[in-house]
Amino acid sequence: MKRIFSRTAIFGAFCMGVGLTTLVSVQANSPLPVQKAIDEIGAAFARQDFDEIKTFFAPDHLVVTTYTGVSPVSEYLPDAIKNLDIRSAKVEDHQLVKLGPGVYMRTYYVENEGTFHGKTLPERVLATQIWVQRDGRWVQRLYQETPLAPK
Repeated sequence: MKRIFSRTAIFGAFCMGVGLTTLVSVQANSPLPVQKAIDEIGAAFARQDFDEIKTFFAPDHLVVTTYTGVSPVSEYLPDAIKNLDIRSAKVEDHQLVKLGPGVYMRTYYVENEGTFHGKTLPERVLATQIWVQRDGRWVQRLYQETPLAPK
């Protein structure tokens, strides 16, 4: 079960955490609070703290992949905990772009080695996350993977 978190634990390793004193002086629509949320969810996955992980997903969050189809996170997360086996994941080209007030898009490439329900995952994907600000917190609203040809 610990292999599940290899991919997500890597997410938190992209950028160094932001200190609280820095956050106090940052505007609400700055990317720093979004990056802090990204770092925190990565750390929660590394600790396998499912209660904390759930707090980073919007209630209407969707997961879209070739191996899950379109799933609400409430269905995907318990299934992934039991059936997603990531043996390795290499992440490249992390980008964080402001789409509008309180909305950011994060993209990156992932080279996977693993299975879901015993079926091989796409070897290389473009991952997209949409992060929105709700009730003063940054939460993930969408996670989507688009399969790509191997390098």
